[in-house]
Amino acid sequence: MFYSVNGLAQAMIGPMTNALVGDNVALEKRASAIGRINAAGSLAILIGAPIMGVLSGFGGWRVAVLLFIVPFSLIAIPFVGVSVSQMKQSSRAANKSRVYSESLKKIFSSKSATGCLVGNAFRVAVATALIAYGTAFAIERFGLNIGLASVVILLVGLFATLGNLVERPIRKRGRKVSTVASVLFAGFFTVSYAFAPTLFVSVILMFGAALFDGLATSTSMSLTLEQMPELRGTMMSLFAAFSGIGAAIGAGIGGLALILYNYEVLGMILGSMGIVAAVVFRFLTVDPTSNV
Repeated sequence: MFYSVNGLAQAMIGPMTNALVGDNVALEKRASAIGRINAAGSLAILIGAPIMGVLSGFGGWRVAVLLFIVPFSLIAIPFVGVSVSQMKQSSRAANKSRVYSESLKKIFSSKSATGCLVGNAFRVAVATALIAYGTAFAIERFGLNIGLASVVILLVGLFATLGNLVERPIRKRGRKVSTVASVLFAGFFTVSYAFAPTLFVSVILMFGAALFDGLATSTSMSLTLEQMPELRGTMMSLFAAFSGIGAAIGAGIGGLALILYNYEVLGMILGSMGIVAAVVFRFLTVDPTSNV
């Protein structure tokens, strides 16, 4: 029950945070803010997972909950209370004047807004090749033990964090072009690491896939945020929902590919979804901040 409630809360926090960024951060700084927020989430996992593992070794999972999870949760409450109370919340005020179904109708009647959502689903499907199957791939293909494979995946997470912090492409090329390029490169590296002949080459390619997965996360989120300024809350909620759909598609198709074939086929199928995502973002979306 608590696990379900936790999932519900996480599904609400992300879209609300992004909507608040759109309402309170200047346009030229929004992409950077979103990237830092995404990177902070990734970094929290990178740091928190090993710490909880160590604490659990001393006294089981209850020790990790009591000494790590609960204190940080309590610390977060006053920070959120103070910061959010000082922010404008125009998206919330705007949504009061609309029926929710009308908001959805307006969003899905926009080719660009719908393209962002669909493209994002395919983008997330690419990322599942690492998120869902990266550890198993390292163990089964190269015989790594669980400990070393876990280190590899933690480093993959670090590169995804770094990707979220990359700002130059967005500033120089814009949100749309950066999104198209990053999902293409993420797909390419996803296909490549599954065919690598050695562990070293495969790990380097996995790092590349993670780096561009992280960059694509920030760029696609920034592009989506600007689609419907008056409906940011609803827009970002749908972004999170389509992310879940993409994760389910990627995990499901990846699992089927492994049952019927192998990791090479998994890499080709999920990596090719980067091409699909790039096509969707390229031809169906418009960056309202640059009219591209």
